[in-house]
Amino acid sequence: MSSNHSIWPVVLVTYNLPPWDCMKDSYFMMPLLIPGPKSPGNDIEVYLQPMIEELKELWDGVETYDAHTKSNFLMRVALMWTINDFPAYGNLSGWSTKGKLACPCCYKDTQSISLRNKLCYMGHRRFLPMNHPWCKNRVLFDGKVEMGVAPSPLTGDEALMQIQELGNVSFGKGKKRKCNVSNNVYNWRKKSIFFQLPYWKSLKLRHNLDVMHIERNVSDNILSTVMSIVGKTKDTLKSRYDLVDLGIRQGLHPIEDGDTILLPAACYALSSQEKLKLCEFLANLKVPDAFSSNISRCVNVLEKNIHGLKCHDHHVLLQDILPIAIRGLLPKEVCEPIIALGKFFKNLCSKCLTIEDLDILEAEIPIILWKLQMVFPPAFFDVMIHLPIHLASEAKLGGPVQYRDMYPIEREYMREMEIQGATRPQGIHNNKFIEWFRARIFVLAAQGRATDELISLAVGPEPLVHRYSIFMVNGFRFQTKELVRKTQNSGVLVRGDDADSNKEYYGVLEDIYELRYVGNRKVYLFKCHWWDVARLGRGYKIDQYGFTSVNTHCALNTNEPFVLASQSEQVFYLNDMIDKDWLVVVKTNPRDLFNMPDVEE
Repeated sequence: MSSNHSIWPVVLVTYNLPPWDCMKDSYFMMPLLIPGPKSPGNDIEVYLQPMIEELKELWDGVETYDAHTKSNFLMRVALMWTINDFPAYGNLSGWSTKGKLACPCCYKDTQSISLRNKLCYMGHRRFLPMNHPWCKNRVLFDGKVEMGVAPSPLTGDEALMQIQELGNVSFGKGKKRKCNVSNNVYNWRKKSIFFQLPYWKSLKLRHNLDVMHIERNVSDNILSTVMSIVGKTKDTLKSRYDLVDLGIRQGLHPIEDGDTILLPAACYALSSQEKLKLCEFLANLKVPDAFSSNISRCVNVLEKNIHGLKCHDHHVLLQDILPIAIRGLLPKEVCEPIIALGKFFKNLCSKCLTIEDLDILEAEIPIILWKLQMVFPPAFFDVMIHLPIHLASEAKLGGPVQYRDMYPIEREYMREMEIQGATRPQGIHNNKFIEWFRARIFVLAAQGRATDELISLAVGPEPLVHRYSIFMVNGFRFQTKELVRKTQNSGVLVRGDDADSNKEYYGVLEDIYELRYVGNRKVYLFKCHWWDVARLGRGYKIDQYGFTSVNTHCALNTNEPFVLASQSEQVFYLNDMIDKDWLVVVKTNPRDLFNMPDVEE
């Protein structure tokens, strides 16, 4: 029914349209669909090569017909920039977004500090005026005086000069080898394929930092640390020892009492009662239609936890909701920079931006980040917290954010690229096939080339559906589940049609439907409740004796509960004597059905 598989669509957006049209999915083009199941990584250039060749041809000019003037003209096309998440930034630009020089905007001037178990990026004072008092403050920050200046953007010519020292880079999945740092120039890993475009080196903004994912990570870091969410918070024992190593904020240093280590309460962490108040606030949240998704669904008040937030949920939380919620819960020195950061993103995401507005944002963001640095531990400042320092500068070059982030792609376009609950590459095919098939068969029927069976399928079933409670098929007598019955005829087994041909799906028959088509043709469907057999050990298990058991608390998350009756085999379930929440699967064979070998004449 499903198989784990990811694909990577490459989407072209036409910018020379009115603002209200250019980001609509009807004007998007998908020239390339990179197959999975795993990320191509730096080998993405192998897939991009045909598109680059076409872009070079379009730059030279292609004769095009103008329907309005009814004449031909020479159309030229230029690729302005790329929009992608941060890992893909490294794959497309050639500059690795990992390690000490992870920031692709600061390049070789990226300032990072090696902590006990990670790197942090806190060199934001150099973005302040040289005479700012914070530049000389050792105590509040990393114990050093800041004398540096903000790095200048790297031009295309400068990038090419550095890349020339790399030499040739071979693509393909060869034998893995340890990275030889001596062969790298700063953080370059390859020459980007986009430099094959004759104008690419002249562009001031070649690759965009994606505001959507940056905003999501910033919000997640803040929320996880403030709520002390286990596994996600940046306030850990190791992060406290980082303060000891740096010699800052003695009040937060771990206190060793024999074998016990005590962590002093931090001003940025909510108490148990404050967590409860925040969860209750979010659980009772009511917003206008289409403002956001139902954020309250992600809140567990009893466990005082928040989970499952999507990118747009973080967008709304950081800009509008969290600043209001924390005002009465956190002290002023914590609230102020978080509220200011929310306002920064809100102003940055405005539909209309002026250079004056961006000058203000560009001056405010280093102050905001340094106020956060005076409160949160160094481990809080991963590269995603650093990247907002460059967003206002990029907006000066690229314009409003809504034309340069991933929201329109993921929200409008990617919705058509998936069937909800299915993660397989044929999802878009399944979604569009019916419409295409109907139109195609009607054309063939008009030419007298379509059979009656194909025409019946194209027309579709009658709107009236018949239901049954008993059905005989494949030698089995199936009956919908009834708790009061003393017999069990509702167990269903279907063999999967995915890459794993041995996959078996187990369920319970809930309903039987008869679909009627033109020409008295009929199709029977079983609607079943399916157990989750995707996770061995959790949804199902096979013991040492070969018995298969399914977990009754793990249902398969699918919007495809229907199977053809002709595909179904019968099983029944017995209570597992070892685990009370499990059922043992027992397969049956039809009594009066025999598998006879094919006889050759």
